[in-house]
Amino acid sequence: MDPLTRLRQRRRRQFLNHMIAYFAVMVVLVPLNRFLYPDAPIFVFVMVAWGAPLAVHAAWAMELFGPIRLPPEAAPHHTTPHRAAARAASGGASGAGTADAADLRQNAPADEGDDH
Repeated sequence: MDPLTRLRQRRRRQFLNHMIAYFAVMVVLVPLNRFLYPDAPIFVFVMVAWGAPLAVHAAWAMELFGPIRLPPEAAPHHTTPHRAAARAASGGASGAGTADAADLRQNAPADEGDDH
């Protein structure tokens, strides 16, 4: 299965679990509040305080904040013949234009902290 599809399914499953927990607590809390404190609807505070993050979670699960970005290790790697030839011509899999640690140390500016 595609990593993006798996991530979308996981987001929906997490939201569904969050919503089930919310409604399970409300099913218990509303009658309990009505039984113990019939004149004070205290459950409304919990409903609003938990409902707002639940709404944000729903928007996140539906990708309303933007498209899902896969981590680099999960992103599919497509190598075209053009890229493979360029990589082979540059001398390896690291690609052209990359610098190793020795190049970075050689080109680093000298320390200027000894101006006493």
